[in-house]
Amino acid sequence: IGFGTYQLQGDICYQAVSTALEVGYRYIDTADRYQNQQEVGKAIQQSQLKRDELFVTSKIWHTNQYTKQIIDDAQRFLDELQLEYLDLLLVHWPNRSIPIQETVDGFLKVLESGYVKHVGVSNCTVHHLEDFEKAGFPIENNQIEFHPSLNQHELLTYCQSKNIVVTAYSPLAQGDDLHLDTVTSLAQKYEKSPAQIVLNWIRQKGVVPIPRSESKEHIVDNYQSIHWGLTEEDIALLNQVDQNHRVINPPFGDFDY
Repeated sequence: IGFGTYQLQGDICYQAVSTALEVGYRYIDTADRYQNQQEVGKAIQQSQLKRDELFVTSKIWHTNQYTKQIIDDAQRFLDELQLEYLDLLLVHWPNRSIPIQETVDGFLKVLESGYVKHVGVSNCTVHHLEDFEKAGFPIENNQIEFHPSLNQHELLTYCQSKNIVVTAYSPLAQGDDLHLDTVTSLAQKYEKSPAQIVLNWIRQKGVVPIPRSESKEHIVDNYQSIHWGLTEEDIALLNQVDQNHRVINPPFGDFDY
């Protein structure tokens, strides 16, 4: 399980990431667009955790996917985060108006330079993934919106067949999925919170959830979704609540491609 930082800024972000690291999270997800990399970096520095205990992800915004810009951005991210390297750098949103080779070349260069250990994408459909693959992009991760009411079955199956790790942002559908009947009844059955039920289901699907919260109570509660498991029958029940319900769908999202 990772910790997401979308919409967390300033001191709230610093406190939330500090709390998450204290609780036991070791995977921190940020992005240039979130305007919080300095706060994330400060929390990491002050945690005094060893660098190799942590996994830090950032993302290149969709208008910046030109070779030179990617290299410049990656260097700036490291300065803001006070890190010597990023574990994972992602294409934040696919942008077909920029020649794909520009993007791929930039990512290959930051890999070669050691600024970044792994590369991947976010918000990509199967079609986008195929395009990137043809262009020589060694995709290791696709970070997508994923939760019971948007279970992305076809995309998940494709990623798993290609050994692409799937990370789930908005894993609780910004709270919407906590009110699904199946989720609330399973929460009673297991004596867990609805959030723990959803996050456990995501993990059992082989997907890494990165819930975001600024409340210590929720940060702890989400983390306690690990070390236990739903039964196969209950996983199957949650597989059936898909409604193709997408909570993040900006005008430049290219989900129909």
